[in-house]
Amino acid sequence: MEALSKEQQEPSHYQVQSPLIDADPLLRHSAIVLVAIAGAWLFHLYSQLTPTAIVISIWLVTAWLIGRGLYRRRRIRRRAWLMASLKETSPWHPWLRGGMRLRVYYAFIGGFLALVLLPSLSRLKDPAPWMLLLAAGLALVIIRLRVETSLATQFKRPFLEEAAWWVSLRIVTVGLMTGFIALAFQTSQPDFISDDVELLISMQHMMDQEVARSELFQYALQWHAAMDGARFWIGQQLEQALPTIPLAAVLTWALLFIKQFLFALGWLLLLVGLLSRDTHYD
Repeated sequence: MEALSKEQQEPSHYQVQSPLIDADPLLRHSAIVLVAIAGAWLFHLYSQLTPTAIVISIWLVTAWLIGRGLYRRRRIRRRAWLMASLKETSPWHPWLRGGMRLRVYYAFIGGFLALVLLPSLSRLKDPAPWMLLLAAGLALVIIRLRVETSLATQFKRPFLEEAAWWVSLRIVTVGLMTGFIALAFQTSQPDFISDDVELLISMQHMMDQEVARSELFQYALQWHAAMDGARFWIGQQLEQALPTIPLAAVLTWALLFIKQFLFALGWLLLLVGLLSRDTHYD
């Protein structure tokens, strides 16, 4: 009986556990990225046929996921700062650790990035940028897990996860932006070196091509088209003004990729919000 009780107390090494618990994080997170890119592709296909209520719902969910990832990572950094700065008995902890104001702040950021991300996905017709988004998502998973493994002996949880996100996001963002810029220089751009009347006609034509069932989403698509036209016009005008300085022209075009940077940032932060669902940050 004594031996039996000991065997009952000791955990069995042959106990079958849930596949979700034993699943390899690389495979699980890669599957999440594939689901995200599939969802983005479906949105691209059907966004112009979607009514306003569903478009707003998708925007709210996207904004929540982006803001959620940002908020949780900020809470980790705030917690590390409080542990280093305040005593455990300090009554300032509840006031400084971040609460509703921090949630509202990142909700606004998430909403703004979602406004950039969703119309950009809807207008993304070439396959090459889609391959870049997929590659960036998978690279984010691999680099993050690799960095987390490398730093496991240096950081405590949950600060280890934040350090891994901090490093991997910067690496992947630089790589994704490099890919976008390379694609832009290989793709033919509309000619905006013309007089004012032809410029207005070209801009109006770009905006008229953007149609959607939802008037609100159609307005967002047309605003994005107008922004693209303005970027092309500014870049071509500056390129003509600086014909003898190739480096200056390259830097000028690079400065015009702010929208692409916000698009890339929105996509990667959306993945952070999805991938962090099985990680306890609070």
